[in-house]
Amino acid sequence: MKRFIVTVLCFCTIPVLLLVVVFCITDPYRTIHKFNPSNSYDDLREYVSTELFLRNNSKQHYNAFIFANSKAAAISTYLWKSLIGDNVRPFLFQAWSEDIEGIQQKVDFVNYSGNELDYVLILIDPSSFPAVPNRNDMIHLRHPLLSGQSKIGFEIDVFKNYIQKPSQWVRSILLFVEGDKTPLVCDTITNDVFGYYADIWDEELQQDSLKGCTQITRESFIEDVSHLGDADIEIGEPIITAYYESLLRHIKAIFDTQQSQYKILIMPSYIYKNKLFNVKDLSLLNEIFGEKNVYNYFQKNEYTTDYNYYIDPGHPGLLAGSMILREIYNTSNTTQQ
Repeated sequence: MKRFIVTVLCFCTIPVLLLVVVFCITDPYRTIHKFNPSNSYDDLREYVSTELFLRNNSKQHYNAFIFANSKAAAISTYLWKSLIGDNVRPFLFQAWSEDIEGIQQKVDFVNYSGNELDYVLILIDPSSFPAVPNRNDMIHLRHPLLSGQSKIGFEIDVFKNYIQKPSQWVRSILLFVEGDKTPLVCDTITNDVFGYYADIWDEELQQDSLKGCTQITRESFIEDVSHLGDADIEIGEPIITAYYESLLRHIKAIFDTQQSQYKILIMPSYIYKNKLFNVKDLSLLNEIFGEKNVYNYFQKNEYTTDYNYYIDPGHPGLLAGSMILREIYNTSNTTQQ
């Protein structure tokens, strides 16, 4: 019996140890060895954002920040800079599935790093206030400098994700042997995401959000949204809990100390075009940040009723983003009406 148990333990342990060795040598998610923006892993968007900030900040002295989730695909920092001033040095501090806790951590991190937050744009939507935050899968992993987790603990969490995906085992070995030819995923200064942008700014892209969008075709997109017809308007449930309220007030206190010029932008979504942001939550955001600084596009409007503004049902493209940016920086706030 003892021999059987030893055999079983060896059978289970040796493959795991081999995977640990492969993981450490190949560094499949680019978190073990020195950060290189030209060789970073797109799923770990927050990790890339944080490492890029650390890499550049001593030279760039960033003073204008966009804190956002994946809906920042609609926003060009270069256009934003042209609207707020030539003297700003913008940075997109993004995580794919960002929530208010993550934004608060990033605002704190930038503040503690000694940067000025002269201009701030925060992009939110209902997903920014999850009832049960997900901290386990790859796109939700926090950078250890933001979460307070140890580097070893972070790598263990990354490894847990790696071990669950056999396709990554093969991919990591092939990339290590053949050389990683993964294209650059972000602007190495501003952190703008490539794949959604044509170079830095493309006037043609402004006219067609689906132009150059490699992950979908216009036909497949239309098929995806064909079932989303008109329906009765539905008011969303309250989602800003007491905990999230405390985080929002903490962010506002830092803005007050820094004398920041800030805007809170509630982003539109075609997939929720018949749903309204909860009135109680909107009132709370207005009370904390000031009604003139909160822009609510999560309601029925031209951006939520026309799929041509989107790169997929949940993400507006540069066409919508450019128009919204110009509206909120060049006109008075009418989104509360």
